[in-house]
Order: sequence, then C-alpha cells, then structure tokens
Amino acid sequence: MADAIVSTVFEQLTSSIGQQIQQEVKLVCGASKEVKRLTNTFQAIQDVLVDADQRQLKETSVRGWLDRLNMYPTMSKMRWMSGTLQS
Repeated sequence: MADAIVSTVFEQLTSSIGQQIQQEVKLVCGASKEVKRLTNTFQAIQDVLVDADQRQLKETSVRGWLDRLNMYPTMSKMRWMSGTLQS
C-alpha cells in the first residue's frame, strides 16, 4: 500500500518537474529569438542613422531630422555608439 502511494506521488512529481523543464526550455528559446529580432532591428536603425549622417551634408531636411532626434537622449546615445555622432 505504501509503495503504491509513493509511486503515485513520485509520478506526479516527475510529471510536474517535466512540465516545468519544458516551460523553461520554451522561455530560453523564445528569449533567443527575441534577442535576434532586436539585434536585427537595432542594426536597421544604425544603418538608417549612418545613411542619414552622410546625407545631412547635402540635405537640410535630413540635418533637421537628425537634430530633432538628438533631443532624445536614447537616440543621441545610439548615434554616438554607432560612431555617427561625435561626443
């Protein structure tokens, strides 16, 4: 009788732990995909900023756009990190 109870409890614990492991694996895989997506997005933003930095020399409207972006600390920092904004 005790063996049956222990066996049932053990099976339930094993099942519960297995489900938790599956959830953790899904979370890690999802995080990896999200990091890749964000990396691609930031690369695209950096490419646009580099292009805009080159175009601002000839196009006043682009220069104004970059000046307005620099009002936002995050964008200013991103331009500085990408090398398109001198400190």
